[in-house]
Amino acid sequence: MTFWTRSSQGPRQMPKLIATPLWEEIEDNYATGARKQLERLMGIEGLDGGRLILWQGPPGTGKTYALRALARAWKDWCEFHVVVDPDIFFGEDSSYLMDILFQEPRRNAEGRPKARLLVLEDAGELVAADARSETGQALSRLLNVSDGLLGQGLDLCILITTNEPIEKLHPAVLRPGRCAAQIEVPTFDVETATRWLESRGSGGPVSEPVTVAELFARTAEGGG
Repeated sequence: MTFWTRSSQGPRQMPKLIATPLWEEIEDNYATGARKQLERLMGIEGLDGGRLILWQGPPGTGKTYALRALARAWKDWCEFHVVVDPDIFFGEDSSYLMDILFQEPRRNAEGRPKARLLVLEDAGELVAADARSETGQALSRLLNVSDGLLGQGLDLCILITTNEPIEKLHPAVLRPGRCAAQIEVPTFDVETATRWLESRGSGGPVSEPVTVAELFARTAEGGG
């Protein structure tokens, strides 16, 4: 992946090797609804339709692991660019944004330009219901890149992960046709969590919904 930040000398890119699991290795760490949606997304071989992907869920539900698996699933046709400072990227000075958007894409083994995915982790403030009053023009620029004039002709998609509940996101972001995928990654209910633990030989009472991170912590504590 390529990580981007803005320094005093302008946009700075830092390529970094990331360990990426196969989707099949981690798919049972997701509730049924999210797993089916993520599996469908992993299997596509090109961008089509909306240019915005939203992943919503509480901390510890596996959004980052799914993102790493997506990078592996799409590696042959799509580059992943992680914007570390999205508030500045979509801020008042548009030069940072333009430098990245119009960078020459790399090419695949057949010589065709690769698509690009801009990743904005934990960037819910950009798409919250009060985004325009809190972040100024950031939301407008985000929407313009996703399906406005600025994004036309670019084989590019934006993936945003957020802890904010879907109902607290700005309606402009959720309108039909804008999102290529809108996936909620929830906690496990009691029955699913119990089944997950039993499959790993780590029983124990589960009395309330838990995240997969909490389940892994339980197996570690139990030596499983």
